Amino acid sequence: MDTGADADVVVLPLAAGRLTVPVELRRRDESRQAWRRLARVQVGYRGALPPLTAAESSAFFAEMAALAERADAALAQTPEVSLAQALGLPPPSASRQAVHRQSPPPTLCALPFRALDIDTQGHARPCCLFADPLLDDAGRPFSVREHGLAEIWQSASLAKVRQDLLDGTQIPACARCWQAEAVGAQSRREVYFHRRPELLAVDLSKTVRLEDLSLCPGNLCNLRCRTCSPASSSSVALEWRDLPDTAAQLPIVQRMRQQVLQTQNWLLDNDVMRPSLQALSGQLQRVEFVGGEPSVIDAHFDLLRDWVAMGRAKEIELDYTLNGTRIPEAARALWPAFRRVNVRVSLDAVGARFEYLRHPAKWSVVAQNVLQFREIGKNVHVVVNATLSAYNVLYLHELIAWAQAQALILGLSPVFDPPYFDPAILPDAAKQAVAATLAPLPLTGELRQNVEGLLLALDRQPASAADQELFFAHTHTIDAVRGQSFAQTFPELAAFLDWDDRLKRNARPV
Repeated sequence: MDTGADADVVVLPLAAGRLTVPVELRRRDESRQAWRRLARVQVGYRGALPPLTAAESSAFFAEMAALAERADAALAQTPEVSLAQALGLPPPSASRQAVHRQSPPPTLCALPFRALDIDTQGHARPCCLFADPLLDDAGRPFSVREHGLAEIWQSASLAKVRQDLLDGTQIPACARCWQAEAVGAQSRREVYFHRRPELLAVDLSKTVRLEDLSLCPGNLCNLRCRTCSPASSSSVALEWRDLPDTAAQLPIVQRMRQQVLQTQNWLLDNDVMRPSLQALSGQLQRVEFVGGEPSVIDAHFDLLRDWVAMGRAKEIELDYTLNGTRIPEAARALWPAFRRVNVRVSLDAVGARFEYLRHPAKWSVVAQNVLQFREIGKNVHVVVNATLSAYNVLYLHELIAWAQAQALILGLSPVFDPPYFDPAILPDAAKQAVAATLAPLPLTGELRQNVEGLLLALDRQPASAADQELFFAHTHTIDAVRGQSFAQTFPELAAFLDWDDRLKRNARPV
């Protein structure tokens, strides 16, 4: 998009809060699509607000939809006006002072001063997007098998990260945030400030406290999801060890075989971790568990028991990303003791297509478990999330219909790595079919914005014959290993991809 040299920001005064939004002033040829792009890419609404009830969330996104319609209509009539004018807001120049009071400094990030992320191999980072693990004094990655959290938190490596950010340095390891902000998207650091705006009013250098902890307690997992990898699933790791040698030409296989093809379960080595967490538990406000699959890593429940015994549970919010295959009895017993428990269940499709993508899970079991999670306690809040890929995008309408029937919020997380899983690789005819299946659905709020953003992205990105070939090679290889059939499970998509012809040209798996 030709944005010209002018760029500024506006403040959207919504009932649920005020959002600071960077926006190009001149929309030119894409004026009618400007708001939809803004809603999809720039607002960053998930992290911009404190946790909302279902009613508050519905009201917020209804208000966003109304603003979108207003902006779209105004911009259609007068393409050269600013978004602020289109929405009837004061011009950016009049609101600049208010914006700067709410926006973070250009490079400062609160995460290294408040949060820590431990990945499946037990390495530490200030956040999940930070490119490199933190290093000890010998230049080796910290490992929670050998180093306590306090040692990592007080390390020279993390202290340098904090100081660089205070000094205005754009750290290379933070490139994903700088890249997002360069194109007007809301970055992870901005999202965190929006979620915790009180941190803008404090001297972070003098108030360093570990309050947010994200734990990937190993790659132990009972599923072999199609878009997963050995780094996040021990079951995938076992399968990939036995892939035919010819599969090594697949880019993701090459990369993962150089990294991890084994089970990583650092939380089981908790002679270091548990005492370390106990010592810091008085500071924790939020703990996130991702996988692997937390529901099969029973050792993590020992941490919950510690916090209950210490009287800390009512002050801690838990976040989970689960595959929904089981509801541990420990969860039923422990979760009600905590301030809030957010459960995000990963669902990529329904019925047989779900079972193909999240092998060997059973749809009937997982669908029932999703509903039963809500019965554990009033403090337990359940949403579902789809990893959106070339496999399931044509069938997204089926999952949306199911989620709406169950009164469940559905989130979408597009996959970009490896590139041949990206929905944008599909032929143009398939993309048009995606739009046709989604157009009749009664979408509102965040889901509507995500779907509009998806369709816009599919429209903007060209199909890729080369990536379609890699998608076929990967899929055909795994089908042969598992005894599954892509063509039988996704017949409409298979037709768009000329699957039968590809099979004839490749009599054997890659």
